Amino acid sequence: MKRAHEPLRLGPAILVLAVVSCSSGEPLDFTSFYHEYRVALCLRDVRCGFIPAYEKDACEASFEEMLALSEPSYTMKDSIQTGRAAFDRSLAQACLDAINDLCSSGKPFSWSYFDPCFSVVTGVVSEGGECQAAWECDSGTWCDQGGADTNGCVGTCRALLPEGAICDPTIDSHCAPSDTCVPATATCTARVGVGNACVSGEWCQQGLVCMGYLAANEYSDPPTDEVQGVCRPLGTQGEACENGWWGGSCSDGLFCDTSKTPVVCSTYLSEGQPCWDLDACGVEMVCKGLVMGSGGEDRGIGTCSRRLDVGGTCEPTADITGCRTDTDCDHATRTCVLLRKERGDACDPAAPGSCRDERLYCDGTTSMCANKVPLSGVCVPAAEPVDGVVVGESPCADGACDATSKTCVRVCGSQD
Repeated sequence: MKRAHEPLRLGPAILVLAVVSCSSGEPLDFTSFYHEYRVALCLRDVRCGFIPAYEKDACEASFEEMLALSEPSYTMKDSIQTGRAAFDRSLAQACLDAINDLCSSGKPFSWSYFDPCFSVVTGVVSEGGECQAAWECDSGTWCDQGGADTNGCVGTCRALLPEGAICDPTIDSHCAPSDTCVPATATCTARVGVGNACVSGEWCQQGLVCMGYLAANEYSDPPTDEVQGVCRPLGTQGEACENGWWGGSCSDGLFCDTSKTPVVCSTYLSEGQPCWDLDACGVEMVCKGLVMGSGGEDRGIGTCSRRLDVGGTCEPTADITGCRTDTDCDHATRTCVLLRKERGDACDPAAPGSCRDERLYCDGTTSMCANKVPLSGVCVPAAEPVDGVVVGESPCADGACDATSKTCVRVCGSQD
């Protein structure tokens, strides 16, 4: 479960939903929707406090430029046009409405808002048919692209594994949604219901969590054995819970309140209230000044606050400085400064993502941020690893930089 106060970033697959209807009821073509969708995302970021209002236009422009430079070569729009996927116009509108509703209705945050987004495009290719992306296969099948898993590579839709079949727990197991790949046996095993033993949430039926599980610890004194948990529904207000990095075991709109004994699910705290947990504040706020210690001891208490704009006074030594997601707390000035980098700015070739912009990559030969290269574009391959570390990121927005042709090419695995 994703932490409630993190911004939702829908990837290119969701961005290419082709067509929805606008407020007038008239259908939009893909290009028009693409613009409206991005506007909705940037407005959402402003409403939720992820970016300041004056950055909305820059938000939209940055994304449009990224697409102009590096639009994926194979998208859901291609799948729909070739008849390998179907588009649901009403769900597309519901998806757009959900984005426009977030942080504007006063309702508690809920990931269920976005349920329509995940069914807007559905695969229609049956077992044995050709696919070029995971979303093109119908229910009960998956797209086998020979290990490439690269959109645009030709594959075959294959049936999901039946219960009891051998599976790989380290990657996509291809078990049915009602099963999980148990590591100890490497077999697809039916998920269990409420009250049954579990060692992770993957063991439980969808919608349930594994409460009470403790991993074995051979380094404790004395060493402890594994303690299995029990599958149960997400907790409602006042019910016992367990905290966790992805929101703990509470229902949407609640957090696991570790200040109470016993620990129970509680409603989000209001602005100005003291907080002691990453998830204690509402979606539009952060726990400014929070210092996190192991096991919860000796933690610095924070305050539920709106995210700070550039120049806002922040807490540089805290784990939660209070700055917006596109800024950082400068230790010298104790103020929030922009992290955004532009083309030509210095970057760290050994630190992936140091350019902090989806349009750019860190060029290992110049240690500067440069535009990503589209398929068929001229590129310079990343340098050979130095002490096991690749110097510089891949310059290609899609595919990989071929060392012979010095162009970005799609890399597909061989089919059996």
